[in-house]
This record gives sequence, C-alpha cells and structure tokens, in this order.
Amino acid sequence: MKYFFILLFSISFTACQNTNKNTDKGSANSTQNNDSLFYEIIDFEKVPADLKDKPDSLKIAYVKASYPKFNDNEISLNLWIKKRLASQPMAEKPSLNLETAAINFLKEFEDYRKEFPESAAGYAWDQDFTVFKQDSQQINFIYTTYAYTAGAHGLATILYLNWDKKLQQEIKLDDLLIADYNNKLTAIAEKIFRKDEGLTETEPLERYFFENQKFALNQNFLITNEGLKFLYNPYEIKSYAEGTTELLIPYSAIKDLIKPNSIISKYTN
Repeated sequence: MKYFFILLFSISFTACQNTNKNTDKGSANSTQNNDSLFYEIIDFEKVPADLKDKPDSLKIAYVKASYPKFNDNEISLNLWIKKRLASQPMAEKPSLNLETAAINFLKEFEDYRKEFPESAAGYAWDQDFTVFKQDSQQINFIYTTYAYTAGAHGLATILYLNWDKKLQQEIKLDDLLIADYNNKLTAIAEKIFRKDEGLTETEPLERYFFENQKFALNQNFLITNEGLKFLYNPYEIKSYAEGTTELLIPYSAIKDLIKPNSIISKYTN
C-alpha cells in the first residue's frame, strides 16, 4: 500500500502559472533513453483573490497541478493530458481547461464559506501528472489527484495511464491482449490476488468490496518491464484506512494472452 500525497496547508501558494524546463522530474522510478520525447514541467497554482496576500497558514483553499508539456507537435498527447487535468472533482463533466476548472472549484469554496461562515475548513485540489518511463513505443504515466472539500478527510486517487506514441492514443487492455481474454486474465489475477492477500483458493471475499463477492480486475493498469501492474484505490475494494492495493501480473503468466507484435510482446521474447 502506498499513499502518494500528503496535504500541506503551510506551503506558499500564488495565483500564477510557472514553467520549469526539464526532461525528467527526477523520480527514482522515472527512466528515459534516446527515444524519449522531451517535455517541460508546468506548475500551476491558484488561490481565491482575498487569500492571495494572506500568510501561508491562512491560505486554506487552493488548486495546484504539476504536469508535463511535450513538444508542440505532440498535439494529441498534450490535449489528452490537459483534458485529464480539467476533470474537476465531483463535477458532472470536465471543464474546458484547467484554469476554468480551478475557478469553478474555488467558486464552490466561496459558496461553502457563505453557507458556513464559522467553519475553518478549507478546500484543496492537487494534481500530479508524472512520466513514469518511456521508450520508443510508449510513455507510461502515474496521475495522482487529491481532493479535499471540508469533509472528514481528503481523498487521493492514483491512475495508471499508458500512451502509444505511434498511434497517438491511450493504450487499453484490448490493445494488448487477444480477443476474449477477460475470463482467463481474471482467473490468473485472482490467484495472484489471493496469494498476495494470504487467502486460500476458496475463501470468501466478503471482507472486500467486490460486487457479489466475485473478484474483478479494473482498467487501472501500468505497463512495466515485469508485467501489468493494476492498482485499486481506497474505497474500491477496501476501506479508506487500508489504502491502495497493487496487483502485479507477470508477463510470463499471461504469455498466451498477449497479442503478437503488441507493445508488450517484446517482454516475452
């Protein structure tokens, strides 16, 4: 289990957007090679106007984002990232852009302050879109969001995302595995899950949140050198206190399910 965000209200916030030119965020998990697409890191921050000149300790509402901007010719990739960033928490549909989404989110905070003027609770929306690794065929991302809206606690959500450089689109399981793979993949994944959780082959899954106590995979996966790594977020199959759950399916276990000449077929050669 891992938590990727710690909420810090004592950071200095400004309603501006800065760029930090780089080709890598320096993460211990990030890797690049000569086939890598170069990018710069964009840092976005916004606070309500009446809080901008307040001491840091009083800036209890903010929107913050850090994300890669690739070369201008990578139009589809940059638009795909921007669309993700504009998905305001609890909104029915994405905003047009991050700036508009941030304004809408902070407007919700203003409405909250008017309704509960005595409350000292704040609002926070934090996003981190990180390049995990890339090679000549793909770019793999870890996208973490944290949202707090004056409740008992905030909620961090981690999404694994994979991008096909050649096709200029997000990679789905259907792009990697043969037709009708689902039942076989699920059966393999359940065996690994039970082993990881210390469960027998027939033990009921009643302590988990699977529908009808039947194991199921989600679509939240990361392409790694070792296998497909799936991740369940808090409340998905376990309580908030239990955090996230990772499930690694080695390529050797699904060799017969991998499409020939797919992006992951190279890992089984």
